[in-house]
Amino acid sequence: IHANERYLREIHLPPFEAAFTKAGARSVMTSYNSLDGSPCTAHNWLLNDLLKKEWGFKGFVISDAGATGGANVLHFTAADYTQATEQALNNGLDVVFQTAFEHYTLFIDAFKNGKIPTAVIDSAVARVLQSKFELG
Repeated sequence: IHANERYLREIHLPPFEAAFTKAGARSVMTSYNSLDGSPCTAHNWLLNDLLKKEWGFKGFVISDAGATGGANVLHFTAADYTQATEQALNNGLDVVFQTAFEHYTLFIDAFKNGKIPTAVIDSAVARVLQSKFELG
């Protein structure tokens, strides 16, 4: 979709902001769509700037099944699964969700090639573990 920030903040974002800042949601699943040409699963402003920094979200962000790879097979903003994974993790995604264990082979090279900084991986792991510890 294409929508200006004012429209998003006045119409679509208030219930999401309330879920995180008032209700204490601990996780959120990204959508398959894009916002202004960037897949929501790899949208820096949406995931890092708005959700994690402005709203102070301490939980974890998980992709919908297949949404991470959607950057290269749906949105055409990545050349392949490796680049799609790099974009997603570097722009705020914490967990790549897939429907079968064997799908990890599509994403693992992004973690092995050094293009996802260790600090980004550590932050993602810490967010997931923090939620698990809090829930016992």
